[in-house]
Amino acid sequence: MITVGIRELKNRTSEYIRRVRSEGPLIITSNGRPLAAMIPLEPEEVEDFLIAHSPRVKEAIRKGLRDIEKGRTFAVDELIEETEEELGR
Repeated sequence: MITVGIRELKNRTSEYIRRVRSEGPLIITSNGRPLAAMIPLEPEEVEDFLIAHSPRVKEAIRKGLRDIEKGRTFAVDELIEETEEELGR
């Protein structure tokens, strides 16, 4: 795995982007500590990446799991019926 300091990355960004494409993920450090990561990404992977790393999505999943643990669930047909009612169908 490639590791680079933030100043070095700033000075040679294009080179490191090429390396990420060919060698894989890069860890960006600041004062020797991990700060961020750069990963190769294909156009068709962008949406999945954004969803997987969204704090809002992660929180919604955690909330859903807590609801399941507490027995706060309902059937899909109930959800469809409620949604259709809200949409006036």
